[in-house]
Amino acid sequence: MFSYEEKYPKYYNTLLKEYSVASHQKPYRIISFSFQNSKLFYDLSQNDFIKNEEDKRRADLFLKDSSVLTNQAFDHQINVLYRLANGVREVTLDANNNKDFRDDQKLTYSSDFHFVNNVIPEEEVIDGLQNLSFKYQFFYEGKVVSLMREAKIFPYPNYYQNQYYILADSLRKYSLLLQLKDNWSGKHRQYKVFAQGLNYNSLTYYISADSLKIKDFNMSDNHANFAYRLKDTISIGGTYFGIEGINPEGPALTLKQMDLKEPFYSWRVGYSMKNFELQGLDGQIFSLDGIAKSGKKFYLIDFWGTWCVPCKELTPDLKRLYAQYFNTLDILSIAIDDNMDVVKEYVSRNNISWKQAYNNRRNRRPLINPLRVSSYPTFILMDENRKIVYRGSGKSSLMEIEHLLIDNENF
Repeated sequence: MFSYEEKYPKYYNTLLKEYSVASHQKPYRIISFSFQNSKLFYDLSQNDFIKNEEDKRRADLFLKDSSVLTNQAFDHQINVLYRLANGVREVTLDANNNKDFRDDQKLTYSSDFHFVNNVIPEEEVIDGLQNLSFKYQFFYEGKVVSLMREAKIFPYPNYYQNQYYILADSLRKYSLLLQLKDNWSGKHRQYKVFAQGLNYNSLTYYISADSLKIKDFNMSDNHANFAYRLKDTISIGGTYFGIEGINPEGPALTLKQMDLKEPFYSWRVGYSMKNFELQGLDGQIFSLDGIAKSGKKFYLIDFWGTWCVPCKELTPDLKRLYAQYFNTLDILSIAIDDNMDVVKEYVSRNNISWKQAYNNRRNRRPLINPLRVSSYPTFILMDENRKIVYRGSGKSSLMEIEHLLIDNENF
């Protein structure tokens, strides 16, 4: 959250007039955050408040979608009075959006309360801060919807994105960070649903079996298996549905049954992986089916690189797994690297005997992006039908894969 004083000075002056902050409160700034940028840019454009050419181009991107635009006035934005004086930082959120800070709670932070090196503090530090409840409005499917939210707001002058929004050093010290602490949650039969995000159009939906602890979910590689976005496809009881969004009048998650004419592939646990074509270290092209039909029950795909220290540290563990579970497990290592010769040299020097593939590090589109590989090493365990039975990253995930192999042997 930052002050509009520099980027949109005319708009900022209207905020000052609306709030009429007493002169004895100086020095202060009003810090703002819009939960619907399309409405913000619509209003700024209508009132000729945008002067910067880059901001005008950005506004044009939002204004192209007329379905989310309206002349109707509504409170899509929250505003905070941020005052620096007498060795303290005073933060007052206009929680009821009545253009008056006098009836709102004031939070006080010491003057040295800030976080350096662009690092957000440990979770326990944030958890110790007070939650603030507030309301705002959002234009959704032709209606203005009122929402009550809960968040923590605290000083964060060193936030890395400040450089894109604030040029003046004198204004950066007034920056704040907003962290939402609420969610929408529900249950349908044996499934739990947990949704979190800024607004209905940008939610992440966690959908899982009732037996999983959905309250512990976050966007780690493991939990991303259960994370969905608007218009994603999900299989429930063998039937495919498209995620249409949350109905605010319920609230309820809206799904639309899909009549798929072609096989559906995904990168998630429980779904089949597409039969990708890969390039071997000998330059030959082969497909995943060529690996999956080799007679083993499980196939471990290992995404790694010679530049990745944690990947190379796990080479001995992979060699041990390959030898110990040779009758049930095959391995395919896919090097995401800059030079195939460097990969060949590493494989030869370490006597790695399982199948290898190479993917140029600068070409993510054919394989890495569709499989949502973002951390290394990433491990995907699939069965002989290319169905994903496990996915994770790092050494802990490799240990979990071994436990699955042990359980399968004992079954």
